[in-house]
Amino acid sequence: MHHWDRLMNIQEGDVIFHSSDGYIKAVSRAKGPCQESSRPDMSTGNWDQWEKKGRRVDCDYHTLQVPLRHGDYKEEILKYCNVKYAPFDKDGNGNMGYLFDLNPDLASFFIKEIAKKNPEMLDLGFLRFLLV
Repeated sequence: MHHWDRLMNIQEGDVIFHSSDGYIKAVSRAKGPCQESSRPDMSTGNWDQWEKKGRRVDCDYHTLQVPLRHGDYKEEILKYCNVKYAPFDKDGNGNMGYLFDLNPDLASFFIKEIAKKNPEMLDLGFLRFLLV
């Protein structure tokens, strides 16, 4: 799957937006490149459906106190997500997957909107380049 392969392109310092259920819920910074990894040993859940070997990226993870509902910004999303394998579809809804390239201008827009209700995010130095 294209988003599995894209993990191999992650580099230290890359910014990752974490979204589910229509909300951006966290932002992280990659601590390094993707690495081969065994699946977690979890005592709960149905982990036997996953292969034993996989990939992972270690991140500095910052949960938003107030998640951003990306559906409120469809007009802005549609300006930047008209490429194959975009994080959003032709209607501005989120695509299923877990790693997509995000247009830098849209990333900047999202960070500025996130910071309005989560001002503590402005203290994260690794996001400063997106606030220009």
